[in-house]
Amino acid sequence: CGAGTIKEVFGHTDWQVRIKGLLIPEPKHPQNLLTAQAHEDVLKQWDDLVSAVKVSAEFFNSKDIFELTIKSINFSQVPASPGVRMFSIEAVSDYPAEVQQLFI
Repeated sequence: CGAGTIKEVFGHTDWQVRIKGLLIPEPKHPQNLLTAQAHEDVLKQWDDLVSAVKVSAEFFNSKDIFELTIKSINFSQVPASPGVRMFSIEAVSDYPAEVQQLFI
């Protein structure tokens, strides 16, 4: 009679999320962000948050991602495009505090 072991491995790590885009001046912007610098300032405020940012996009929610914790935000100039800036956000998925409390 052979002896053996049975192992069950369950693992779930946070989603690693990278968001890239352009900050483009828009004279009719609904939040009155008229320059790329104004957009950049808002993204920097997000980066300064201690808590996670709620997301409601179907793309994220279909993967059970409802909050993101921002790890870093980077900006760079777009060659030959004055006033336009590129941005890149590195983030990880996060569970809302209410859900975390269920597992404590």
